[in-house]
Amino acid sequence: MFFIKTKFPMEDYFYQNYGEIDVPNKICDTCGYWFRLGEIPCGDQWLIISDETYDQFSGDVDAEKIYQAMQIVLKCPNCGYLWVFWEGFDKPASAYKPD
Repeated sequence: MFFIKTKFPMEDYFYQNYGEIDVPNKICDTCGYWFRLGEIPCGDQWLIISDETYDQFSGDVDAEKIYQAMQIVLKCPNCGYLWVFWEGFDKPASAYKPD
């Protein structure tokens, strides 16, 4: 079990008022939806990889190495925002609003 501390204001409010949480979480900053990252598989989590990075793999490859090359995306089922962690979970995510 681990704890995730992010730069999202809503999660900062929760953390300051209620302390650490006992399951891995992220909170959607736009609508307050709790991403339950402890569930495996996680229906809210997507993985993306650039075409150039993907082309670096050929032949027999270790799936873990491909996984490590991917960026994590959380898709909020309530508001549709995409939260892309371009630099990993320890850095703030970039938010993408649906049309």
